[in-house]
Amino acid sequence: MAEMEELIQKLVSNLRSKKEYMEELRSYALRQKQGLEKKDIEGLPEIISARSDIAEKIDGLDGENRELLSAISPGVGGGLGLEVEELGRASEELAREIHGMDQESILLARGLEEDLKKDLKNISSHRRSKNAYQGEGKRFTGAFLNEKG
Repeated sequence: MAEMEELIQKLVSNLRSKKEYMEELRSYALRQKQGLEKKDIEGLPEIISARSDIAEKIDGLDGENRELLSAISPGVGGGLGLEVEELGRASEELAREIHGMDQESILLARGLEEDLKKDLKNISSHRRSKNAYQGEGKRFTGAFLNEKG
């Protein structure tokens, strides 16, 4: 019985850690969304990398939790306890929140991509730019000036 309680305590500890990671992930998702809203993409690679690292940690905890649950479930008749349920619900709520922010970020990124495409098209269709791309810009002869000082 003591072994079962240890397994449950380990599960609770993992779920607390997962919740903390999910809160950190939510913070990064919010920063990502705010950056896209401001069209400030400078820090996005770092944010995405940090989010990926956190997601790997969460995946590791989820794998460990599945193993713990399979070891605990046969021996627990009355359930895992209120704290386990609350932590599970909190993580699910955070996951929904993060997913919603990510969906908004995707839409913002698509809009930003379209704006960039338009800007690039405008630059390349400008008369002088077009002429320069086609080799119609100013031409120079092969004359060189030697200055002796």
